[in-house]
Amino acid sequence: MPIDPQTGEELPYAGEPGAAPGAPPRSAGNTVVPNRDLKPMMDQMDQILAAPPEGEEEIAEEGVAEEGAADVTAIAETLGVDQEQAQKLYDAAQQIPRLAGISPEELAAMMADDFQLRMEVEKMAAGGEDMMAEEEESIEAPMPPPGPGGVL
Repeated sequence: MPIDPQTGEELPYAGEPGAAPGAPPRSAGNTVVPNRDLKPMMDQMDQILAAPPEGEEEIAEEGVAEEGAADVTAIAETLGVDQEQAQKLYDAAQQIPRLAGISPEELAAMMADDFQLRMEVEKMAAGGEDMMAEEEESIEAPMPPPGPGGVL
């Protein structure tokens, strides 16, 4: 039913007594009433989304434990860097396909034995920082003045 935007009252449809000229016609039973039609459906969707699928609870809990277990102390001790730098190196190594999923201990041993690998991982770790610094610089840099005639 149309609603008067000023008073909030329901207005009659075209063809009903008191209907304004240009009022919309009554639909043929296809009216959607949010509280009646949409609320039950939304409640059901909320229940479905709130409950994890069967077997997903165990997998999710194990995944959190494995992600939190990435102790980079071995990298820090083996390579002689601080914990923050060790974490950056480990995160960068996870972005390299052949190193993804390797434990921090294995990565530390590989990087200690292979100087080229260590440089590659350090370059990857520094690359993220460089890109962030470049983005900050580009944001802070003022626009050059327009050329003659207001055109660049």
